[in-house]
Amino acid sequence: MTDLHMTARPGYTGQLNGKILERIRFLSKELDLPNLEDKFPHLKVTDGSWRKPVPVNANLADYIDHTQLKADANDAAIAQLCDEAKKFHFKAVCVNGCNVARCAKLLKGSGVHVACVCGFPLGQMTSTMKAAEAKEEVEQGAHDVDMVINIGKMKSKDYRYVFEDIKAVCDVCTAGKAVSKVILETCLLTEEEIIDGCILCVAAGATFVKTSTGFSTRGSTPEVVDIMLAVVGNAALMKAAGGVRDRSTAAQYVSAGVSRIGTSSGMGIVSKI
Repeated sequence: MTDLHMTARPGYTGQLNGKILERIRFLSKELDLPNLEDKFPHLKVTDGSWRKPVPVNANLADYIDHTQLKADANDAAIAQLCDEAKKFHFKAVCVNGCNVARCAKLLKGSGVHVACVCGFPLGQMTSTMKAAEAKEEVEQGAHDVDMVINIGKMKSKDYRYVFEDIKAVCDVCTAGKAVSKVILETCLLTEEEIIDGCILCVAAGATFVKTSTGFSTRGSTPEVVDIMLAVVGNAALMKAAGGVRDRSTAAQYVSAGVSRIGTSSGMGIVSKI
């Protein structure tokens, strides 16, 4: 087992609080959101007491989004994904939009949720397109919608665009009583951009912030997971996706505060392989 030292990292120990507060105050002025800082009360607590305790014997299956997003995944692969999710009692399957209705039918009554991606994997379509995609997915039975931000706009510091892009999908999810997860694609962002992205997600009403699509240069890392958890506190949940392939990593992320793991290695993780 490799110790990821999650409880010794800067975010967990409060060393990033000052920088995060600085960015919150900056974005509050940029977006004319005067009460934004009120959403982050945990940043005024230095001892970490705001963190919700995770049971030592937590069932990792409850945290796993069993994922199949490959372009060549055929009907048989999707059926197999659903069968595996039911067998291992995963929290959800995560699929492309064209497979939502089928998964909803295959999983009906099982307790396994249907999650799907939106604006995936580049995030470069218009906000109107993303919102329309999310709306159709929710109507077809999606419980969760995992959208990709416009990474180019984030790197251009067009904070208004990124905020409104996220909010367009979050509003659709709220109206449809679905969970919204916002993918930052952290491997393409600086630390400050990751912090800003998480702040904008909270401001826009996202249920989750999420690390990665799994289709870029790198997935989740302990460093990024630590930063994102430190920013959102209890204002949003956090999903680690991309590169989580073993039980030890998944367990350490969950213990640190991660609420969902996106992986295609879920069976190995819960089977203690």
